Amino acid sequence: MSLLLNDANESLLSGNYEEAEALFRSLLDSVDVSVEASFGLALTCYQQCRFDEAIAYLEQIIKKDSSPVVLQWRLECAYCQGDAQYIADHALPWYRESGHIELAAIALRAMRLSGLWQDARQLVDEVLAQDVSDAFFLSEALLLQVDCPEGNLPFAIEALQNLFEQLPGNEPIGYALVYALIRSEDVSGAWRVLNSLAAQGVQAGIHLSFQAWLSVLEGDSKTAAECLFQVQMLMPHHPVCLLATGYLEQAQGAYVSAAQAFAKLLNSYEGLHRESREVIALLVHKLQNYSAAFKGIVKLFFVAPATYADLCQLIWVAFQLEKYEEALSYVDALEGQYGVSIDSCAARAVVSASRGDMQLLLSAFEQGVNQGETVFAYYQQSLFYVSVQDYAAALEALAGAQAMYPEDLLLSKARVNVLLRAGASVEALQYSEQVLERYPRDFELRTQAVEAACNLHDFTVLSRHATLLGLHNLRQYEVWLADKLENEQSEDGVDDLAELYIRAATTAKEEFSRFQFADKAEKVCRERLSKSGDMVRFQRLLFNLLRALERFDECFALLEDPDYAKASPWQFDMAKASLYLTRDQLAEAESHAERAAALIGNKPDFYQMSQLVNVYADLGNRHAETIGLYEKILHTYPDMVVAQYNLGHYYSFIGNARAADKYIDSGLILGKRQPNRQFMVPRWSGESLHGKTILVWREQGVGDEVYMSMYYSALIERARQEGGRVKIECDRRLVSLLQRSFPEAQIAAEGLDNDMTRTDIDCDVAAFSLRSLLQGDYVYPACRIQHLQPRADLQNLWLERLTALGPGLKIGLCWRSSLQNSQRNKFYANYDELAPLFALPNVHWVNLNYVCPEADVEEVERRYGAQLHIWPDLDLKDDFEGVAALVSGLDLVISASACPGALARALGVVTWLFMPGAETPQSVPSERNEVNYPALTWRRHYTENYRDVFARMAERLAACGVAPEESDWQVAAKK
Repeated sequence: MSLLLNDANESLLSGNYEEAEALFRSLLDSVDVSVEASFGLALTCYQQCRFDEAIAYLEQIIKKDSSPVVLQWRLECAYCQGDAQYIADHALPWYRESGHIELAAIALRAMRLSGLWQDARQLVDEVLAQDVSDAFFLSEALLLQVDCPEGNLPFAIEALQNLFEQLPGNEPIGYALVYALIRSEDVSGAWRVLNSLAAQGVQAGIHLSFQAWLSVLEGDSKTAAECLFQVQMLMPHHPVCLLATGYLEQAQGAYVSAAQAFAKLLNSYEGLHRESREVIALLVHKLQNYSAAFKGIVKLFFVAPATYADLCQLIWVAFQLEKYEEALSYVDALEGQYGVSIDSCAARAVVSASRGDMQLLLSAFEQGVNQGETVFAYYQQSLFYVSVQDYAAALEALAGAQAMYPEDLLLSKARVNVLLRAGASVEALQYSEQVLERYPRDFELRTQAVEAACNLHDFTVLSRHATLLGLHNLRQYEVWLADKLENEQSEDGVDDLAELYIRAATTAKEEFSRFQFADKAEKVCRERLSKSGDMVRFQRLLFNLLRALERFDECFALLEDPDYAKASPWQFDMAKASLYLTRDQLAEAESHAERAAALIGNKPDFYQMSQLVNVYADLGNRHAETIGLYEKILHTYPDMVVAQYNLGHYYSFIGNARAADKYIDSGLILGKRQPNRQFMVPRWSGESLHGKTILVWREQGVGDEVYMSMYYSALIERARQEGGRVKIECDRRLVSLLQRSFPEAQIAAEGLDNDMTRTDIDCDVAAFSLRSLLQGDYVYPACRIQHLQPRADLQNLWLERLTALGPGLKIGLCWRSSLQNSQRNKFYANYDELAPLFALPNVHWVNLNYVCPEADVEEVERRYGAQLHIWPDLDLKDDFEGVAALVSGLDLVISASACPGALARALGVVTWLFMPGAETPQSVPSERNEVNYPALTWRRHYTENYRDVFARMAERLAACGVAPEESDWQVAAKK
């Protein structure tokens, strides 16, 4: 046994780790050497970067033998895993108990990296007092001089060089010297030392990390990425790997990823104050995340003395966050440490001016223009010059400030404001739109764009920005518009602002219940009807507002005014068409739409096209005309996000998912896809997931979430192949169901409280974006696949209950959802229309409506004498485990566009969906409504009702049950 153990140790020392592992495993059952074999296995796993396995073996040994060398390797494993807390908790106590010098070295490393400078110095003095010459400890002691803000970097380099000459090839000293030379910016010296070190095992990963870091410093990002590729697979949390990764991402302009890599590092190793400054600079200058930057600066001051530049930056960040009292206290600290300066006076004046006190701002210029060198000095100059209406000088001063903070939002808005004051509306509009690409949701900036467009009388641009303001900042926008209306002097200006006000209220239907925007808008509209010279304009606006409020009788009454039809015959017919749509009188709606189209002619303008396409889209049967009109609009206005969204939505409605995906992101831009989360990490766009953790976040309703879960398996498989990880955040009701169905992913309930400060993910993706990003994995012919797995015990329980109903088909039925309004109701059936289904013999109907199911049971029995089954112990709305188990035992689910249909498809149950959108009556059902995951979709033409559709379903069920017919793609494949 001893010979075999020697062979295993020799293989380990020579770097033949797989051979060593096999030999150590063969010795595990030997009582005499089992501990030695376990220790050898731990080291082989460690050298192969399988740290979890190494820790498991070491923990077993520690229970029997807590010798210092075992404890040392346990700490080294924690270091490679990035578990700084474990080292901080154990290294020093273990050293105190054993006196083992290498445990002291690891404890010193933990103190150094955590910024515990005083504790680290005391430990160095304590150990060196024992006349210790251990190379490992000495290298860590000298690194303290490298990383401590008050350290002596030249002394550390000289001492490390002397040690390395005495002990050439010594890894702790060699890598410490490489690190010190990098910190001194001696790249060529660092390369010489690094190339002299022959690395293997874990050291090979550290070696490659340093190579990557040095390559970044030389501007060779390609080599750096190649070096890091292997390291990130094996030891992504090692500090040197994170350092190299952060600097590589920064060099490549991936500032979010760089900040995240540095944040991961600093979460465990706050003593790396240089990187603290790097991430603060990224947050302030590149990402404008002042909230995170403020926290970072405050944390920095716990480990490093505040410099003049640090304090100035802290004042600016606090000022940006409107922490004015704190900003002034930091000005006091700046003056207390460095004395009163032009810059500190400028900072005090600017902060005071923002609080409404202009005295300091103006008095500072009594003796001439302030010539300080900080952003506050330039910003103070710009404010002063604006106050004396010298706009050219104000713009020049702002240019100086923006040279320091080139993408700062406050300075950008100040520039637009000066341009507006100077009457340069064209430049103001161009610049504001340019900045809005980076800050699409900033209210003040977009109102500046609206003002510029107003000045230029460009109502098309005005309307586009107004729409986005209504979607993203409705409450603020209403207050802003009301104030503008009150102070506007010209009649034309009042008319334009009134139209914006009424339009905003019209598009904000879901907000009506929260405040009295609609009532105010109606009052404004009726007032303009009596005062404006353009009566038809405000008749049309009032009509649209009343229609949005679903006050349809008043809309019809409004159209009785003969002036409306005379002034704009095509608008009169369009209005009639839209009203008939709300009453589901679709033949009348189409007739009036055709009359309007004839009146418009062959060259409709943008507004006419928009009105007509809205009616055609609601009719749902004129697919070619609808798509053609949307494409004409986008040909003229390619950046009109609302039109992009509407076209994508229509493509989804008619079952062309591929075409819909082209416009999928417009829903995020508009805020239509909720909760529309924003993270500091980049949005995933299909790139490699190697070494990355991707977060998939839910959106829309729970039915939409269940539907999109069909793409989770493909994402998880791709991450597995590329060496990535998947986290999925879902509705709390789905956690256990998804965890069982996708065990390789980490599943958690949705949390929205810390999105901008998270460091546990590398990229994110909205669930609805997965279809377009993974479309290469989904092609015809599609097949029915079960991707959600119900709980086995509940599945058996519900199968027993369903079997107990007796022979015959067990069919789940859902004919409506909880979201009901004039737009959605066309997707739902009523009790009368269900008659053909309940006339079928030998069918057990199971209710899947989750709103008032008891009332449905009673009404169906009263009308048809049929039994609609529900079970009192099953919550159809919130118990997704129970509902999934029930649905999985059904023979068929017939569903409207609601959650039960999506759940049935996900469970692999035969599903028939019904909806509007057939181009002709007696439409043949098709499985080609989606890219994949077939459900037989039955569409009704507007001349039909759902009774006609259900009659066709009943005929099919009576003839062949639920057996699928050959689907259209299968027929095409045979041809």
